Amino acid sequence: MTLPPQVTEVSLVLGGEAGQGLQTIGTVLARTAQAAGLHVLVTHEFMSRIRGGSNSTAVRIGASPMRAATDRMDVCVLLDADALPRLRGRVGEQTLLVGDPALFAKVAGLVPLALGALSEQVGGGLYTGSIVCGFLVRLLGWPLAVLETALERVFSESQSLVKNLAAARLGWEAGAEHHGRLELAMGTPRPESLLLDGSQCVALGALAGGCTFVSSYPMSPATGVLIHLARQAGAHGVVVEQAEDEISAVNMALGAWYAGGRALVTTSGGGFDLMAEGLSL
Repeated sequence: MTLPPQVTEVSLVLGGEAGQGLQTIGTVLARTAQAAGLHVLVTHEFMSRIRGGSNSTAVRIGASPMRAATDRMDVCVLLDADALPRLRGRVGEQTLLVGDPALFAKVAGLVPLALGALSEQVGGGLYTGSIVCGFLVRLLGWPLAVLETALERVFSESQSLVKNLAAARLGWEAGAEHHGRLELAMGTPRPESLLLDGSQCVALGALAGGCTFVSSYPMSPATGVLIHLARQAGAHGVVVEQAEDEISAVNMALGAWYAGGRALVTTSGGGFDLMAEGLSL
């Protein structure tokens, strides 16, 4: 096979339903890119519902800082039947569609990855994500070791780590025919580099701005901000309150401001709608 010229960045998109581990896959791939000495940006897209829905995770990796998401998809991994109809508008002529032929037998040009059969070899669908990561690392022309480094950081429990390492190897071996098909040169690892998620950045900004009170009724994706601030509450003198509902949360913050505090409320779209009556106070 004649390989295409080496690229300087790639956009990997994974589509599936809630509960299929898309966010974990994004974390593992981000850690893998970090171990490979590259820059990475991960964005999650999910429907406003408690369960189900067609969601996606996009991982943009390159030699220079990734400062924004992109609609381009170099690789699209399909984890459920609804993923392709939802993401089809972003599929370009050069996009590699990867999926289980048992689900996508009629998809033209599909790069087959027998996720169902492979996952059964290591204990079931729980390990599908690591298989996908192994396959993608092989597409990029990287050694398995960089992925293993990432998995060791993400999975601390020994039995889970062993199975995920085995699953990653299965995926990496399954991609042997496609090794380097989307080759991206590795960089020099930077031990001092930080890998932060958006919730951590907002929490750090709040602390830097002198936040002394945070109230919240948990709602994705803002719950992460509450969690990070709670972890730092003792060290920075922040009062943290999980309210019984959104109206209580916004009114607690208003009370804190009136009392001389510097308050923050974390929420999402639906929660903000319920807080509207507090905005005029």
